[in-house]
Amino acid sequence: MNLNIEGATLGYDAFNVDRVLKEMNIDVIARAISVMEIGMIGLERDVRKVWVGASAESFINNMNTDVDKISDALTASHDVLKEELHQIIKKMDELDRNLVKGRG
Repeated sequence: MNLNIEGATLGYDAFNVDRVLKEMNIDVIARAISVMEIGMIGLERDVRKVWVGASAESFINNMNTDVDKISDALTASHDVLKEELHQIIKKMDELDRNLVKGRG
């Protein structure tokens, strides 16, 4: 559905909505998670060079837990965004079908 009126656009392109969501997941969320995981490898390596003992292990474990929590939150936020966009599309589709009734 697409309606152009003097530069104003009302409508959606379902294919491109799904494409953008997939690209966002790959380009933003997956990349952010990958950067955190790679950074954690370097952080753990550097911590082990200068710090030993139970506190060092606890620090590393805490950082890994934080990376996991952030990764899960990023994934969950993408899922929420995806669901919200699909609900908007559904409402727009219903509006389009019900805006003008056929004669009969």
